Amino acid sequence: MPEVARHLVSSLSEADADLTPILRDVGRDMVLTAKLLRLANSPRFGLARSVASVNDAATVIGTEALRTLALSACIAGSFPKIPGFGREAFWRTSLATGGYARWLAKPAAVDAESAYLGGFMVNLGELVLALAVPDYVRAVEAVPHAPGARLSWEQERFGFSHADVTAELAARWGFPAALVDAFRYAADPFEPRRFSRMAAVIRMAMRMAEVGSHGDRDGAAIDALPSEIVDHLQLDRSWLAAHKPCWPELVAGAEAF
Repeated sequence: MPEVARHLVSSLSEADADLTPILRDVGRDMVLTAKLLRLANSPRFGLARSVASVNDAATVIGTEALRTLALSACIAGSFPKIPGFGREAFWRTSLATGGYARWLAKPAAVDAESAYLGGFMVNLGELVLALAVPDYVRAVEAVPHAPGARLSWEQERFGFSHADVTAELAARWGFPAALVDAFRYAADPFEPRRFSRMAAVIRMAMRMAEVGSHGDRDGAAIDALPSEIVDHLQLDRSWLAAHKPCWPELVAGAEAF
């Protein structure tokens, strides 16, 4: 992870962190800035005008949202291309998962930017495993899974899931403990002593992105949400169906990765 990314991660644990000097460092990295501006100018933000600099983007979308985008770009750039691995499809799903998590954050009463980051990162364990144990990924992908079943299948078959690998990676990178725990309990938000709202949001976002990647027909993504989580959070499926974000907007900018 580049130095600027480590500073961005450290700022997540600081209340009212001053992001100005960190974003100034981001602006000095031309490659990172190019990726960042491509994401900021994508349809997801619906900007009335395009932004041409990091400072401009911070003014228009806010420093916290910009930090999240910068971290996303840094994280994506930390992984090399893997032969035979569908990199673009992976990052599209990651962007969609992050976008759905951000959208679900408000009704679930969790922080929106943390939710986006959690959704974007939760599948990083797949990349780690594809690099370290290619046969593992091939074995998992050879087995058909119903939406949302992969994590539990991995747990039963191997004793861990790719979300567990993400949790370990996030811990080593110094991400806040609350986010690490959300990855660890993504398979079952009811597992910890206290129900994890962030893990629940990430879990729902994963389901929606998985369905969306195959074409969300007739509201299938909302239908796929785990009933026990929807009921516990007292979410209204009709409202969710009426306000669900558009897949193409969520995945816009994936080519930057």
